[in-house]
Amino acid sequence: MASGTTSIQIGKIKHDLPEMNFAAIERAWPYVEIATTILDPIQGVAAGLRIIAATIMESEDFDPTKYGMSADESLTQDEIFEAVTYRLKKDLKGNQVDQVRQAILAMLKDADLIQDADSGEELAGQEAANLSQETAPATSPSSSQLDAREAVGTV
Repeated sequence: MASGTTSIQIGKIKHDLPEMNFAAIERAWPYVEIATTILDPIQGVAAGLRIIAATIMESEDFDPTKYGMSADESLTQDEIFEAVTYRLKKDLKGNQVDQVRQAILAMLKDADLIQDADSGEELAGQEAANLSQETAPATSPSSSQLDAREAVGTV
């Protein structure tokens, strides 16, 4: 497994993203297929920013004050995730959008979640790639973790 740091410029801030730990992978998992296969530029980038947010907030050196939260603020993990995601969305400039896909593909390859960073379409675990027509969701993918688990039959 490759190990490294991926960097991305979002707004005026350069983010050095560490290798994804399992907590980040689990939090980001519902967005991996969307970010790597959806051609819609808004949905794909939004999912990519959620993967980046998961990596940031689950890292050992996460500092909530860098993302608009006070150090003494009592928030749930989901609220922190949403706050980090919102900050990334707010800071991202239009001319930086292409960097999001490149960064998440590098991160996912480093985490062995995809085999080829150039295609970005082969997902590890094969659950998402191997959904049969009978078990695939009838509607577009949901950002709900429960829906994602139901889609792969793990609930």
